[in-house]
Amino acid sequence: MVNALSYWIEKIANIGVRENIGFLEEFKLRLVNRAFFLVGTACILLTLDIIFFRPNHTPLIAIAFVILSFGSLLFNYYDYPRIGKIVLTLVFPTLFLPIMVMYGNDLKLDYTVFVFIVVVLILFQRRLYRILIISYLLLLQLAAYQLTLYFPRVFEDPVSIWSNLIILSFNTIGLLILVSKFLKASSEFQDRQRETNEHLLLRTRELQQSNEFLERYTYITSHDLKTPIRTIFSFSELLERKLKGRQEQDVQDYLNFIKMGSLQLRGIVDGIVENAESTRSNLHFETVRTDDLLGSIREKLKFRLEEVNGEICYQDLLPVKADPKMLYKVLYNLIDNGLKYNRSDLPRIMVSITDKELAYEISVADNGFGIPEAYWTDIFKMFKKLNASKSFMGSGVGLALCKRIVDLHGGKIWLETSGETGSIFKFSLPKQPASVQ
Repeated sequence: MVNALSYWIEKIANIGVRENIGFLEEFKLRLVNRAFFLVGTACILLTLDIIFFRPNHTPLIAIAFVILSFGSLLFNYYDYPRIGKIVLTLVFPTLFLPIMVMYGNDLKLDYTVFVFIVVVLILFQRRLYRILIISYLLLLQLAAYQLTLYFPRVFEDPVSIWSNLIILSFNTIGLLILVSKFLKASSEFQDRQRETNEHLLLRTRELQQSNEFLERYTYITSHDLKTPIRTIFSFSELLERKLKGRQEQDVQDYLNFIKMGSLQLRGIVDGIVENAESTRSNLHFETVRTDDLLGSIREKLKFRLEEVNGEICYQDLLPVKADPKMLYKVLYNLIDNGLKYNRSDLPRIMVSITDKELAYEISVADNGFGIPEAYWTDIFKMFKKLNASKSFMGSGVGLALCKRIVDLHGGKIWLETSGETGSIFKFSLPKQPASVQ
């Protein structure tokens, strides 16, 4: 008998509980279901008491509570838990007011208000909702006192001990269930949180080990590839000198293809190494004077700029918080691309910095031939080289490296506009990077 009753109570408590809801929402839903069950059961007993022992009283209000209690379970069943919460915390207490008018203070409902206050504190997380609903409950209680104090009650005969016993018993049972279930849920949540933290810690260690292995593997493999690449390039040059003046044009072209291919492959390997070396643990944040950084880049590209009659323009740039070596790589790659993919007679790169609320926004604009909008996202992927022309040497890792470095800084990089008049690359750097907050 007891087992059967426990089984059905548990079935009712699980109404509307689904796999996709979180632990806290599941706890609240089960709590609301139990509250409806308790109120409904108590009102059934009160209805029987009125019918059999108090024939001059009407059981309509008690029956209304029974219907409303068990009917409200349907809201949870059909996935409308908010309506169930409103019924429990606002509609039920409001209906207690006419009951107090009918029976007066002899009916022990004062205790019930405090049970509802506990329910509100558990069900609602937002402070505003808690304050508003609890204030409403206290106003209802005050109104009930005033009505029973200044107006005669409808039923003058005293309330039966049995009715008060039912109300007090179910209030106490409800409060005990609330407290016990809350304590149990807190303990279960802590256990789950502990298990989750341990699992996450284990997975984090595994991921760190995997990343370290992949970085070491990439680094070693990339360096191992450099030796045969140097060999191919060196021997192609030796062969070119040995055959100088007596080789046919097609042989010369073949040797040029080999040299260009080895140079491009070396660029790819260098890019892979740079990507492998670019990790959060390698970041060293400091205040970087971007003017000085761009001065170094201009000096490194001095002969390149003279060759193409190019220009890098900037003036009075703001200092930023970043890893200077990493930021150098980002700016160098963006400027190098702007010069490389440019058919203008006067290649021009404009660098500027805008002070935003939480970050600095750095812009690198060129007057090159632009990138089709369909590729604006793909260009930041590794080895995605959109221009396959032999006229432009590129490895397809430069922009991917820029994105990785900016991501490590907690910023974003994007291509804002690109067309026949050139491209504007922008990236943001937080004023307070996560690793230095």
